[in-house]
Amino acid sequence: MTNKIDLMCEKAKQAQAQAYSPYSGCEVGVCIKTTDDTYFSGCNVENASYAVTACAEVSAVTAMITAGKYDITDVMITSNKGHGFPPCGKCRQLLSEFAAPDMTIHFTDSDGQFVSLPFSDIFPHAFQPKHVGDTE
Repeated sequence: MTNKIDLMCEKAKQAQAQAYSPYSGCEVGVCIKTTDDTYFSGCNVENASYAVTACAEVSAVTAMITAGKYDITDVMITSNKGHGFPPCGKCRQLLSEFAAPDMTIHFTDSDGQFVSLPFSDIFPHAFQPKHVGDTE
């Protein structure tokens, strides 16, 4: 039986194979797991106008929201580069919106070595929904 990490890595690599990255050549795949054990994948989609480029995390979160899910427990990030790819700052903020309290980030390099870290370690003081509007 495949464990969660292996399954997520496989799904992220499948998404990575679909990446559209003609400008950077950096192919990124992501698999996110929700609290009800549903998996969503995404890949990066570059654009000649760089500001329009979508990170793989954005693709996966968009698929998750479209399916009516909102709580992420794990994120696996793969790339074709020789080093691991933690989420960029924009994606850390996006993920924080939907992070379960104990969400873990896993990222792997092209050699299959991976690191797993609590999300709170890589984004300790995230801007949260509680910071918007009236607070007490």
